[in-house]
Amino acid sequence: MSMFIHAIIVILLAVLAMWIGLLILVCWALAACASRRDSYLEKDYRVK
Repeated sequence: MSMFIHAIIVILLAVLAMWIGLLILVCWALAACASRRDSYLEKDYRVK
């Protein structure tokens, strides 16, 4: 029984780590898009 509980805990930790990694990836992608958008806006202002 303890082996079964141990396996469930390991699986939950793996899923949690996967979600944290996915969240970090999404935040990084959003930050990259935001900084890229800011640089595009700055170029537009410079052209005008």
